[in-house]
Amino acid sequence: MAYRIVGNATTADGRHNLLAHLLPRFKNISFFSQANKTSVTKSPQSSTSVRDASDEKPAVVTPNNDPFMTKAGKENFNVASKILPKAIREHLINVYRYCRYIDDIGDLSDGNRLDNLQRAEAELKESFLGKGNNPIFNDIVRTIQATNGREENLFNLVKANIVDQHKHRYDSFEELCDYCKLSADPVGRLVLSVFGAYTEQCVRYSDKVCTSLQIVEHIQDIAEDYATGRIYLPQEDLQRFHVTEEMLAGKAKTSTSGAKFFDIGYKAKTSLPLDNGVKRLLSFECGRARSLMLEGSPLVSLLPTLFAKIAIAGFIGGGLAQLEAIEKHNYDVIRNEIKASKAKIALCSAKILIKSYFAKSSQAKQLEFRPKSSIARWLR
Repeated sequence: MAYRIVGNATTADGRHNLLAHLLPRFKNISFFSQANKTSVTKSPQSSTSVRDASDEKPAVVTPNNDPFMTKAGKENFNVASKILPKAIREHLINVYRYCRYIDDIGDLSDGNRLDNLQRAEAELKESFLGKGNNPIFNDIVRTIQATNGREENLFNLVKANIVDQHKHRYDSFEELCDYCKLSADPVGRLVLSVFGAYTEQCVRYSDKVCTSLQIVEHIQDIAEDYATGRIYLPQEDLQRFHVTEEMLAGKAKTSTSGAKFFDIGYKAKTSLPLDNGVKRLLSFECGRARSLMLEGSPLVSLLPTLFAKIAIAGFIGGGLAQLEAIEKHNYDVIRNEIKASKAKIALCSAKILIKSYFAKSSQAKQLEFRPKSSIARWLR
């Protein structure tokens, strides 16, 4: 079953239609309906244009208007570096586009989003049977088949968005990690397949990295998630640091007593005032995310090719750089949109890549360095 693009670029209530200006080959996949109709026409030169019924001037659709890859530029890491071989880059783009598409159906689609996700799941099954006409699903199926990927990883991402429709709080960190097994870990496993590195050991480290990246996203999107009724930070952590849910939206005064900064259990790079429970909470979550990220970083040394090492080091470095940026801004993610600089991401990624070179691949439990190496000492 295919879905039409209908409507202008902006809905009556001001919401942007993410799929109103998709690439020509994506013109039949919208779950984002609107009142005003849009016609898709072919020009004499066979280029595709999107024409609004109220405006006869055609708007030419180009690859630069692909909303999914526009979002890629806002991620904490480079989704598909241009230095990678074309085939690998295309597979990574297919993975990212699929993930964004499923997330957007769960978060932004019109109508009953649970029904939309179930319809999307049915469409995905049709694509695996060779009967689908959804180009995003057809592309990711080709990637799965070409890289010997696991179908279950695609369906788990749909399940994660289904969970989001009814579960909005997580009592413990363990419960949140169970959610990440559906929402984050499958992405890393798909990437491992693209690089031909889907082994038990690589998967174990990849899951740690992906769970960490998910936590980083939860930290920086606290206010946005709260606005949708969701709080991903564990309730046990909020209670530990005497933080109410309203504080996460900046709508309540923070606690002036209770949890102590030294109770956090993770080393923070920035000293915080003891009377700010929210910042103590976020420092704790950042420390937890960094610990997980570093536990998973030996993955880079296990990868079979330099391209794979560069790509995965970029993911890890991007996450670490974002954590440093949050800490540098005193954890004020509620009032400010904090983003690591490209230079910082590149530096953190390079450090991870160099560390992997000096790591003993036979002992991937932690990164170990040659003691006489000046570079290794600098990286400690």
